[in-house]
Amino acid sequence: MNGKYTVKSGYQVERVYPDRDRVLPEYGPSVSLLKAYCWKIKCSPKMKHFLSQIVSGCIAVKKNLKARGMKGDTICDRCGAPEESINHVFFECPPAVQIWALSKIPTNPDIFPTQAIITNMDHLFWRIHPEMEVHQFAWILWYIWKARNNKVFSNLDMDPMDTLKLAEMEALTWTEAQVIQPQDTDRSSVRLPAITPTVPGRWCFTDGS
Repeated sequence: MNGKYTVKSGYQVERVYPDRDRVLPEYGPSVSLLKAYCWKIKCSPKMKHFLSQIVSGCIAVKKNLKARGMKGDTICDRCGAPEESINHVFFECPPAVQIWALSKIPTNPDIFPTQAIITNMDHLFWRIHPEMEVHQFAWILWYIWKARNNKVFSNLDMDPMDTLKLAEMEALTWTEAQVIQPQDTDRSSVRLPAITPTVPGRWCFTDGS
């Protein structure tokens, strides 16, 4: 583009940033509510920020990089799908689908996971039975992303079960670290009051042991 507006340049802007100035009615889950709830999830600050990035669509998947003008294809390195979107990485790519199937979170093709990232995040935030370890999903998402990066940058394939175990282990470690343990009084450090002789003269103190 040379700075002048043409039908072609207008089309390109509309194609790359189709919703930049457009206010659309909301159907289904509210993105603003999802963004706000990210910071209420019981997980580390790093995980909360990561969840917010997912909901906001700010993850550096190939589809997003391409839209920002970076050269390269949009093919998923893990499965060969033609377009690596955020939803594809976390919920549609076969290794990710297998991880969710192996996890404690129930899956159903018609309910979860789906082809819509907002619907999937809404399900993880609010639709899981409260007795389950619901916030473990934050670490699952994180390790799915790490497994993706291992493939993209190091050509390493991580087994879905190993990925899930790492996520569950880190989630458990963080959860246990949040429990405040009662502090036991160290009897050896307790100082007894000094004994003041009541009778004048010399005193000799001996150890009773």
